[in-house]
Amino acid sequence: MTQRTIVAVVEDEYLIASALEYELVEAGFDVVTFPTGDAAVQWLSAGGQPHVLLTDIRMPGAHDGWALARRAREIWPNLPVIYVSGDSGASWTERGVPNSKMLPKPVDLADLSAALRDQLAL
Repeated sequence: MTQRTIVAVVEDEYLIASALEYELVEAGFDVVTFPTGDAAVQWLSAGGQPHVLLTDIRMPGAHDGWALARRAREIWPNLPVIYVSGDSGASWTERGVPNSKMLPKPVDLADLSAALRDQLAL
């Protein structure tokens, strides 16, 4: 039996999270979805192990996307990270974790597929 790739999707906008989850499941990924960075950190700290983290930047709570990715990399140092944002892309080079990707919202599915392939190949 082949292990499926787990994508952790962290997005506070329900419709966007649902659309991302649907498209990723259709593409053959297993998906765990969280409405906040805090919820995702709790899961990661309890032993959750995604193959890729796909996170929005601006979210309520103590962990925005930047803080979430840093915390995730403390737990899983080689975890691939893909950020999605409607307005925070300019901060990516200074605030994003190394070897991450940034995609603008609305997310183009072809760009998302390419970013997933790139990140999983690291």
